[in-house]
Amino acid sequence: MSKEAFKTIHGNVFETPEFLFNTLNKEFNFEFDLACNIENSKCKNFFTEKEDSLLQDWHKIDGWLWLNPPYSPLKPWIVKAQEENAKGAKIVMLVPPHITSRYFQQHLPSEIRFIVGRVPFYLNGKLMKSNTSDSCLLIYDQKVRQPKISYVERDSLK
Repeated sequence: MSKEAFKTIHGNVFETPEFLFNTLNKEFNFEFDLACNIENSKCKNFFTEKEDSLLQDWHKIDGWLWLNPPYSPLKPWIVKAQEENAKGAKIVMLVPPHITSRYFQQHLPSEIRFIVGRVPFYLNGKLMKSNTSDSCLLIYDQKVRQPKISYVERDSLK
């Protein structure tokens, strides 16, 4: 199935599995979910598609911010995270590891964690049968010249 057909059928709204978010939340204590809908928000405070997170000032929100953005297109979300991090926002993003794009290297995250094993996403509360892409975490804490790079087993996050 083509990406466009998949997007047309399923939309672009996939929910982060609880085990992954809960493990990361223990580490970062997230204050805000930057891209969700009311049904799949992970934090008490959040932006929905209606509020258009890309038009908001993330750096004005205190604490760590969670972001599992729509993957199509991904570029505006990474660029926005870079811009907001340069202004002081602390962000953890769950994205496919498309880190060789020119725009990615403009403002590197402080850490990249590659997740070994595909992350099972949910759609409308139901587990998707397959995920066709690998995942990584981009952690924007402070600007660095060389990010810390690590690998984490998906199952160790459960």
